[in-house]
Amino acid sequence: MVDAAFGRAGRSVRIGEPVPDPQDKMLSVKVLADIPADKRPTIQVMDTRGPAFKALVAKRQAELGSSFTNCDVDVPAQVK
Repeated sequence: MVDAAFGRAGRSVRIGEPVPDPQDKMLSVKVLADIPADKRPTIQVMDTRGPAFKALVAKRQAELGSSFTNCDVDVPAQVK
């Protein structure tokens, strides 16, 4: 999976030096600041200080045990 700014793309990104073929390419990029305010999407991200996120982390820690790292938790987000 590829982490996008808010969400995930559906396949893995190739890594390494040099990156093996087929290489990944960005076909389109939009910066929110360049989009008129009335056309910008609403972005909601779970509060990582709240009890729901803490429960999500605890669940993931229980699933993975001693191999758990903070990289194993995705912060839930949605774009509307």
